[in-house]
Amino acid sequence: MHPLIQTICAAFIDHTVSGMVASLEGGGKADNITLTIDGDSVQIKLKGVDLPINDFAGRIIKSTILGMLAPLKGVKDVKKVSIVIHK
Repeated sequence: MHPLIQTICAAFIDHTVSGMVASLEGGGKADNITLTIDGDSVQIKLKGVDLPINDFAGRIIKSTILGMLAPLKGVKDVKKVSIVIHK
């Protein structure tokens, strides 16, 4: 992947995930996030602490992340994703 495209993709994912986390109850400033999708399970850790999310929010987050990954070349059936953001 071209370095400029990689930088743009990383920034897009950072802003998208940070925005989703900040909008959740208890979210706040999103400067240390670990988001894991494993099958139907969505887990978000903010500064190392689990952030409670309901099923509806989990489905939206999962759909958004998988939608961002689907058009990438070579990406097929995604079963598990882990995104770690440190600012």
